[in-house]
Amino acid sequence: MVLNPRLATTSATYIEMGQIVRSAEGRNAAISAAQNMLPALCGVDRLLREKLGGRYKKINGGTACAGMLVSKLMLELGYVAGTRKRCGDDCLTQSAILWTGPFT
Repeated sequence: MVLNPRLATTSATYIEMGQIVRSAEGRNAAISAAQNMLPALCGVDRLLREKLGGRYKKINGGTACAGMLVSKLMLELGYVAGTRKRCGDDCLTQSAILWTGPFT
């Protein structure tokens, strides 16, 4: 019996998360958060909660997957990863990477 199943990269939820992160709204939210010295994931977290509801959660690795998807996006946009910062109480994730740049 699996007590803590992980979100598979082939699952519909994971694929939809990727689409949300890469949407114009997701990109803008991530960039805006980074420009305001917040982790980019904090900007996207609200969108994921709104659009995925209960399917976006910590227990299945959803926040970790979201962090990975946002990290890939920010690197592609030319941002550089910095230290981790605690996210606010309005985020499902507890902490995430601060991004600086872009330096392209």
